[in-house]
Amino acid sequence: MILHRAVGGAVAIVAAAGAATAVAGPAEDGNAGLEAMDRGDYHAAAHLFSLVIKAPDAAPDDKEFAYLNLGTIYLRQGHYVQATANLQNAIQLKPDDNEAQIQLELAQAGKNGADALTVRWGGVRVLDGGTWVATTSKEDRKHKVKFNPMYYLTYQWTTKGDALSFTGKDKVGSAVTGDVTRDPQTGVLTSTSTVNGKTETLYIEPTLNGYIEWGENSTVKVTVTPQDATTFNVVQESYKNNTWTRSASYQFVKSPDLARTLDKRIAGNRTKHCLGAGLAAGLVSGITGQDQPLPPECGGPQPAEADQQQ
Repeated sequence: MILHRAVGGAVAIVAAAGAATAVAGPAEDGNAGLEAMDRGDYHAAAHLFSLVIKAPDAAPDDKEFAYLNLGTIYLRQGHYVQATANLQNAIQLKPDDNEAQIQLELAQAGKNGADALTVRWGGVRVLDGGTWVATTSKEDRKHKVKFNPMYYLTYQWTTKGDALSFTGKDKVGSAVTGDVTRDPQTGVLTSTSTVNGKTETLYIEPTLNGYIEWGENSTVKVTVTPQDATTFNVVQESYKNNTWTRSASYQFVKSPDLARTLDKRIAGNRTKHCLGAGLAAGLVSGITGQDQPLPPECGGPQPAEADQQQ
């Protein structure tokens, strides 16, 4: 059976050298195709996946994965008709293949006239070019909805279609910087972010109405529903025990003014937060006789510095 690599994932592949000729059998050809796909050699990969599909002794799972990956190659190359046909064949062999269904939606969107940027980036594109404030909402006694800003992120293209940078703050002022980049050879999206000196890299699979993020310890699906040009709703789900469970929901509002309001709130929150942290550190130091460092956002050592001190 072919060991299929989810987009951006890190499933180990037992593969041969990845030559464009047949390796030994359908499973081996499929694995070699995946290796060629990972290094961006789509011509060799497509040839090897085609060999699997044509092989009379190929197992149904091997054929399904070959159709899926061949469809993904065509999708990344912008050949939406061929992508649609191969992905439909994959789903016919395995109706519950969620990845094939996601890729098919994107291929059909491209076939129906969606631009390449929308197909490549899916729901990530809605974040382009603005300051988006994440909010929760609640009704007051007069049943008027009030927004409660939680954090904001500013997204800008650094290279149109290939790199999207972002900066932001949360409610206590912890800053985040990073970018989402698209590998020009493989088409895989990767998000790298740094918060308080800690860097995390996630793999992103775009969906037509959102995206899925893979990290070392979590898988999160984000569904985006635009209301208008300046507001969209977000539902976040976590993947646990082979099922998606809703973990958060909020709104994004495109509003620099609201971001400035949040900056003022951040300043007040940060003062209170760091004052409390300082009092707690002093109390612990007095009890234990050992210095208790402040958290990084309050002037304490950054994670890298803390590691060196240990």
